Amino acid sequence: MTVDKFVSNTTRELEVKGVSFFRTKISPNANENKINEILNDEEHTVKIQIKAKPEQGKANTEILKFFGKLFRCECQIIAGNTGSVKLVKVWR
Repeated sequence: MTVDKFVSNTTRELEVKGVSFFRTKISPNANENKINEILNDEEHTVKIQIKAKPEQGKANTEILKFFGKLFRCECQIIAGNTGSVKLVKVWR
């Protein structure tokens, strides 16, 4: 799956169901916030770079801001608060 396809599918799911869940793998301390790729695993894990450091919840806050702005919605980390792999919920 491409990044554009992921964004399109998630946006459509938000419009139809009002909620979407996806797994992310985070790389903190990056130069910019961006989605690198969608892994070809069972969950279609979203690899994302985040500028923030992984300390005191800074990277988690940045992740939620990034996806909130991308999908114009509310976001929550459901699982993985202290690890690099997280389950994210987005909803309207």
